[in-house]
Amino acid sequence: MAVSRTSPRRIIRKGPADASPTDAERLTGDILQHLDAANRFNVERRAEVGRLLIELRQALPYGAFRAHLRDHLPFTGSTAERAMNLHRFRLNAPELFDGVARAGLTKAHILITLPAADLESLLASTHVIPSSGANKSLLAMTFAEMMEILTEPHDTQMAGGLVRDCRRATRRLAQSLDALAQADPNALDRDDLEDIYDDLVRTLGRFAAAFDFES
Repeated sequence: MAVSRTSPRRIIRKGPADASPTDAERLTGDILQHLDAANRFNVERRAEVGRLLIELRQALPYGAFRAHLRDHLPFTGSTAERAMNLHRFRLNAPELFDGVARAGLTKAHILITLPAADLESLLASTHVIPSSGANKSLLAMTFAEMMEILTEPHDTQMAGGLVRDCRRATRRLAQSLDALAQADPNALDRDDLEDIYDDLVRTLGRFAAAFDFES
């Protein structure tokens, strides 16, 4: 008596090429698309990258975000945080964001840290640059000139003189860094330069606050 045999079911296993991308992989790809050479320093694009980075951090296991940045994206923890801050600012102050976006990425990272009233004033009028006497709008200023406006000295007593000295030193260093960046664009990575500027402004603000002065 013949025994009927059925062919064994063929098991098809998906290889890596057939696997669906995870949310983290998809978001990483979307972020990289926004960082092409033509749009790398566009403020709107960087804010959108910030939105994607927030989603990426939520999609990854707890504590894996910085390692993922290091292995898959051209961001450090601080540069990623700045992009996310741009997105948050865009959500919270869309009208001010439009003005900030026109100022350029390097200025934008500093501008979004200002009180809203100060930022509105800075965007709405022209300002005299202390070192040159030129009267310029924010959009026409270099980064170093903007720093002069933001760190303009106040009338104070002895301790205030120290604050002014610190502001002057910060201003000179910012001008030197700005000149270096323009003379040799490859001498410093743009994100590294922004880190330096950001650290200068934060340090100056902490020093001034210690004496209860406006920064």
